[in-house]
Amino acid sequence: MYCATEGDARREMISRTRLAADVDILEELDMRSSVVIARAAGVAATLLALAVPAGAQLASAATSGTTTVAGRTLDVTPYGGYMLFGSFVDGPLGTSLSSSAAPVYGAQLGLALMPGVKLVGNVAHASGDLRVGIPLLGGIDAGKTSALVMDGGLELSIPTPKGAIYAPFVQAGVGAMRWSVDLGSTGLVAKSSNLTGNLGAGLDVNLGPSMAVRLMAKDYIGKFDFKEATSFDVSGKTANNWAITAGLKLAF
Repeated sequence: MYCATEGDARREMISRTRLAADVDILEELDMRSSVVIARAAGVAATLLALAVPAGAQLASAATSGTTTVAGRTLDVTPYGGYMLFGSFVDGPLGTSLSSSAAPVYGAQLGLALMPGVKLVGNVAHASGDLRVGIPLLGGIDAGKTSALVMDGGLELSIPTPKGAIYAPFVQAGVGAMRWSVDLGSTGLVAKSSNLTGNLGAGLDVNLGPSMAVRLMAKDYIGKFDFKEATSFDVSGKTANNWAITAGLKLAF
């Protein structure tokens, strides 16, 4: 009888200890949840506080936009510049295959969707030399390359002080790059198309109510499709192709 009673007491003590530990764990989890919720609410409040004046400033710029290019509904920008191509593929022992940097020219069309937001479409063309990179020897020209770029996306204007003659912006979109590679004396021409994503940033410097100089840097990210071009199942390298351009933006 004594042993049974002592055993029950021990089991009851263990049960109470476990219950107390469970309560402590629940209280700690509750405190941590409260901290997480509070921090999330703080971040949300901060973002809201930043977004409200930014939106108001864009709306204000749009209502008084009759004197700025940014306030127009439709614009077209012919441009020219230079394109810096990434490698198509990196081979063994430091070898590579790429296109040399080349002049680029094109045009962009913009359509305002709401204050500060535009739908943009772009067409550009660049031609360069096909270059085989060999360690110690440098690059050897092995033919000619031609790239036709077509893409579309969104452009977001960044709020500026009232009366500023400049207007920064960022862009993001998707498109395609159509390659034509002429292998020179061999007489062979390889063609390939690949999808691209693009990110860009730039600055408009207003010259008048409907005209601005547009400066822009845009990165076209894609991979040359060797299988389409050569029928060989070779995996190309994801390349960053930078277009550094200047153009004349005309708004309507």
